[in-house]
Amino acid sequence: PPCNPVELQRDLLLMIHNGMVYHGEDSPVWGMALELRSHVMRQLELYATCQGCCQKDFRQLHTNTMAAGDVTNGYLRKKEEEKLREEKEKEAGKDKKEEDKKCPAKVPWDVHVGVIPEPPTPPPA
Repeated sequence: PPCNPVELQRDLLLMIHNGMVYHGEDSPVWGMALELRSHVMRQLELYATCQGCCQKDFRQLHTNTMAAGDVTNGYLRKKEEEKLREEKEKEAGKDKKEEDKKCPAKVPWDVHVGVIPEPPTPPPA
């Protein structure tokens, strides 16, 4: 059977998202991943406008992408807050223990796994 471009691009977006979370915003990969993600989104928009039957799939994908974005943004916000907190503690003269420095930032398990929540089904009109 011919491959479904929407499904392929859904998988691609999920891989991009996981890569971004894995590498973090300080990585040189970050900017590239952002560009790639917007490129995939543009391709999908073009595809959705040309194929009426794909509108539903595209809306679903768009919702998932937004959810992925929220997860990523939440993760980044949390990292930013931790950085600010560490700076405040240093100013107050409280040195963090060496073990704390070795321990990586705690991230919710679903961010690593890349689980994107399914959007709730809208009630029938």
